[in-house]
Amino acid sequence: MDQKIIRTLGEYGQNLAASPNEIAIANVIALVITELQQKPAPEAYMGSALYDSDSVLYEQEDRA
Repeated sequence: MDQKIIRTLGEYGQNLAASPNEIAIANVIALVITELQQKPAPEAYMGSALYDSDSVLYEQEDRA
C-alpha cells in the first residue's frame, strides 16, 4: 500500500477509536475498496517444454 492510504487509514482508525459509528466504518470500507480497484492487473507468465520420445529435453521456452 502506498503512504497516502496508510496515513488516511491511520486517521480513520483514530477517529473510530474515539467514537465508532457506521459512517466512519463505511468510509474505511470505501477507501479500501477504492484502493483495491485501482491496482493494475497481475502479470501472466507461460512456459512450455518439448521432450523427445526418450524424455530428453528438446526445447524450452518461457514468456512473460
